[in-house]
Order: sequence, then structure tokens, then C-alpha cells
Amino acid sequence: MTTDDEHLLRLVAKLYYENGLSQEEIAQTTGISRTKASRLLTKARNTGVVQIRIQGYDPRNRDLEEKLKRQLGLHHAIVINTPRNTTTTHIRRTIGYLAAPFISELLQEQMVIGLAGGRTISELIRHIEPPSMPSGGTILALMGHIGPTVTGIDALELSYLLAHCFGRTQYTLNAPAFSSDPVTRDVFMNHEQVSSVFKLFSSLGLAMVGIGALEESAWIERGVITPSDLELLRQAGASGEMVGRFFDHNGQECDTPYRERVISISLSELKNVPEVIAVTNGAVRSQAILAARYGNLIKSLVIDDLGARAVLEKIE
Repeated sequence: MTTDDEHLLRLVAKLYYENGLSQEEIAQTTGISRTKASRLLTKARNTGVVQIRIQGYDPRNRDLEEKLKRQLGLHHAIVINTPRNTTTTHIRRTIGYLAAPFISELLQEQMVIGLAGGRTISELIRHIEPPSMPSGGTILALMGHIGPTVTGIDALELSYLLAHCFGRTQYTLNAPAFSSDPVTRDVFMNHEQVSSVFKLFSSLGLAMVGIGALEESAWIERGVITPSDLELLRQAGASGEMVGRFFDHNGQECDTPYRERVISISLSELKNVPEVIAVTNGAVRSQAILAARYGNLIKSLVIDDLGARAVLEKIE
């Protein structure tokens, strides 16, 4: 870039960002076209001539993060400040967008990564940027499909999305998350396409999972679990759900008929994964989060600030 080009680039940036001129006003002032002004502004941002910072604002709540790490012994805690009086859908989107850069830093080259299904995980996966994702490695779906139709929150779809975008090998479980009965489950488990994925679980370096609460579950939303089923789970002492497995307040899997029908990574296998990140939201999941941590099912947490406060209140 010549001295004149550099001068024009910085002049356009100053007029736009410091003086508040519009692109049309810059074009009229400098004699360049509006299109060229737009290109120069983009170049100014991409080359670091312009670095935008919002003074005094951090989307993460560092105080809550430190408290969670200290109280629960977590490797990492990412707490996202979310707007009040908004929908759960928008809270999930905010968490996914703002937590994605940090999660990208944890994804190492040649790492075997496992993904569960989940609504908040879905938003996060869709915002991980390709430049932050090292090439190579393997992506595994940790569970079968939630319902008869595959949606954007299924492990199959999310593992495909991550693997396809970043040039990794994808393995998925070609089976429902819940079979109709234990015999059918065994048939699936003995199929080579399914058993070969289960053999890879011991190689996992990182897993991302959701944490479900009985009060607000994708399983109910998708019609997989009925209200009467839910009552049976409560009677069995279920506090939460992860990868289709229901666990009690100590993080131990509940002895229910679902345990004999689920097709997913086991909770004991999850405990052996070096890094298990729970991606979730909401105060309603606070008890389930604590139970998962008490059972050493998770090692890091991504959550909104209201959910984080609810977790800490239950500890204190």
C-alpha cells in the first residue's frame, strides 16, 4: 500500500468512526465513490486500523464465573450476561453467540470431540467461527436421535454441522435415542455402525452436553416422554437428564426402564472424558447442574447469569 493509499484509508476511517459522517458524506467530502468508501472501511477493520471496543462492557460476568469455579471446582465457567424480560429462545441465542469464541479456543487439533443434542448447544455450534477451529480430528455424536424427525438440535445434525464446516471426520449413531424396548436396543447396539462409534468414546478429549430439567425438557417438547412418564421419573428420584440418561441428586443414573432403552454414551464413560462442558441456561436447571457436578459428570459450565446465580444460591 502506497503512502497515499494509507492516508486515504485512515482518513475515511476517521471521518466515519470519529466524526460520524455517513458513507455518502465521506464520498462527497473525499471525491471517492460510496462503494470505495465501504470497501476501505471494511479493510480498516480487517487490518486492525480500526479496533472497536465498547468501553466498560463485558458480556461475561467474571465475578459469577470465579464463584462457580471455586464453589464447584470447575475447569472453566462461562457466564453470559443476558437481557431481562426476554424469551428463553433469545437467551439461548445470546449464550451461543457470546460463548462460541471461548469454546473455539478449547478445540485442539486432532482432538476427538463429542456432541450431545440440545437447544443451547445448537446455538453455540452455529456461531463457532472456522478460523478458530483447527483442522483434523474427529466429531462424534454422543446419542441417537431425539425423535423420528431430525431437527437442528439433534446430535446428528450438530456433529455434521461442526464436522462439515471444519473439515473433520464425523461419526454418528444411526439409531433413536430411545428404543422401544431393551431387546431392540441390543439389536441396535450390536450393529457394526453403532458399535464402532461406541468404541471411539474412550478416545474423547472433549465433550459438549446439555443438561435437562424435568420441568423443561426437549424430550417432552418433542413428544418422546409423556407427562405420565415424567411422573415415573420423579418417583425414581430423577433430578436431571444428560445424553438421554436420567440421574438423581448425586449424579447417579436412575434405575428406570429408560436406562435399558437409551442409546448414548454412558455416564461412567463421560466421567472419564478429560473435558466435559455443559452448555445450558435458566434457573430451572440449577438443581440438575449441581447433581451433574456432584457426580463428576461435567467439568466446565456455560450458562446465563440468572442460571449461575440460582446454582450458587442452592450451594450457599
